[in-house]
Formats: sequence, structure tokens, C-alpha cells
Amino acid sequence: MAIKILIADDHGVVAEGLKHLVEAQADMEVVACVGDGREAVQQARDLQPDVVLMDLSMPELNGADATRAILQRDPRCRVIVLSMYSDREYVRRALKAGAAGYVVKRSAAKEVVEAIRAVHAGQRYLSPRVADVVINDYAEERDDPLARLSAREREVLQLLAEGRTGAEIAQRLSLSQKTVETYRARLVEKLGIRDVAGLVRFAIQRGLVSLEYLELPGPNGIEATRALRKRHPDCPVVVMSMTDSEALRLAAAEAGAAAFVSKRELPSTLLPILDRLLR
Repeated sequence: MAIKILIADDHGVVAEGLKHLVEAQADMEVVACVGDGREAVQQARDLQPDVVLMDLSMPELNGADATRAILQRDPRCRVIVLSMYSDREYVRRALKAGAAGYVVKRSAAKEVVEAIRAVHAGQRYLSPRVADVVINDYAEERDDPLARLSAREREVLQLLAEGRTGAEIAQRLSLSQKTVETYRARLVEKLGIRDVAGLVRFAIQRGLVSLEYLELPGPNGIEATRALRKRHPDCPVVVMSMTDSEALRLAAAEAGAAAFVSKRELPSTLLPILDRLLR
């Protein structure tokens, strides 16, 4: 019988590549591809896959919390987390959530099939580049601020960091706005972070959300930047575009962008900017 696999990744090109890679194997079958953590939990419940390939950074519900929710309902399911990052915090969160494997995306083409076979056989699989991280982590006791938060508090934190209003969060989580404000107050108390910008920075650093890159030219990136800045004036926005002109730079600046980056200069220009904004 074929190994049933659910792919959860919000990048369509990546998901499609994984699907082709998996379906090239005679003993594997992709039962669905989904684009956010909440949908992954729902489809895992409905389709009962043997293995889930789970992107760690996804909208609505991040991959770690989606993994935890899936395994609470179906402990026999095996989850392999996929991530661009091999940093300690990311690996630690995935394994604590119950993931049976962790594959760094840049190695996925070579490793994902082997990882699926390993976890389906009841083993664990770690990309070689993260193995040392795991060993060192077991050797050192470290306080994890995310461990202080409940699952619901992490959900509220992620949605806040994604720019959702209190009303939007209440609607998505079927809560009252007063309850959302209570959760927000708990975040402030437990994390000691008293402004939205600080919460966003914390969520990004801990891998709950990824930085959003807004495309130019056209009105959408400008309008999205302006809307995000209006809701969260302390949250930095980096605008990227293939086109580089003084007019576009001025438009981005007027909308409140913290920086404008020409895609032709990536990644040398972007990385120092992100490093500065996250400090």
C-alpha cells in the first residue's frame, strides 16, 4: 500500500516541486497540498495521511503548532518539518512539537524521500546540517520564552504579528474582542514586551512568522504598506521591486516603508537591512 502524504507549504512552487518529487516514487501518493497551518490540521483530520511534509513558517497557524494539533488528534501520523533555517530555535520548536523529522529546504531534493521512508518506518530523520544543533541543545539547558505561552496565546501572537486587528483575530478564532485583548495582555505580561513592534520582532526571531516582502510597481504594495503602517506604526516594512526608480523609492517612503531594496541587489543589500531592523 502506498504511503499517503499531505504537503503543507504556502509557497506554491515549493509545494508543486515536492509533489512531483514524491509522486515519482512508486510507493508514495500525495493526497493533498495545502497553503496554511489551519488547513493542514483540517485536511490531516479528514484524509488521515501517513506522513505530513510541514513548512515551519506559514500564515494563520505556524508549522510547529499545526504539527502539535495534528499529533494530538492522530498520534500515529508522522510529521517532517521543512524549513529554510537550521538555527537552534527553529529545530528545537519543531522537535518539541512532536516532529519526527527536520529537513532543511536547500537539501530537500536530496533528502525528502529518504526522510519519508525513515519516519514511516518509525525512525527519526534530521538533515545532517542540523544534527549538531540538536546534540548541542541536549547538552545545554536553555529557557524557551515560547514555552511560557499556551497554544491559544501563540495563535494570537502570530496573528498580531501578521498585522491582524483585534476584530479580525476575534473572528478567526471565534472569540470576543475582549478575550483577544485579555490574551494580548497576557503576552505583554509573560514576555515583557509592551509594544506591537516588539511582539512582531519576537515572533519573527522565534520563527512564528516570516517577514512579508511587498511587491512594486503597482498600487498593491504601496497600499498594503500604508495599511500595515496605519495599524502598526512601529512595525518596519521592507519593499522590494525589480524596478528601481526615484519615483518608486519616494512612493515607498511616503507609504511608510522602512527601506526600499532593488531585487537586482539581493541578497547583499537586503540582509544587512533585515539584521538592522531585527535588532
